[in-house]
Amino acid sequence: IPDTYTERPAVEQWEIWRDRRAKIEADRWYNFVDFWMTGGYQEATNTTHNRCLYSEIDCHPRAVIEFDRFYQENPTDEFYKITDVLEASHNVEIVAAQARVCVLDGVYDRTDLHQGGRP
Repeated sequence: IPDTYTERPAVEQWEIWRDRRAKIEADRWYNFVDFWMTGGYQEATNTTHNRCLYSEIDCHPRAVIEFDRFYQENPTDEFYKITDVLEASHNVEIVAAQARVCVLDGVYDRTDLHQGGRP
């Protein structure tokens, strides 16, 4: 997505947004993590979400990673956890094993592809 995370607002503008949205965003993040960690169970309705019951979605975590440990210059355990999950998934095409570290290095070095390139 072009222009995503390429500019930062003025600090004062960000602080206003942060102060208004902090609790809302934290609650959303909590609900997102809780949904997947409990297999789609919804505490508000005391039920499991229909998509977890009646579709091909398996609402159980396959791996838990720490992003700060994942996004490093060299492959980490988190990188291999994602690799293992993708290799075990049906209908998911992944980069050949021999090329993965090279691709990871290429993405890491291309700061225009991640927030490292923000002004």
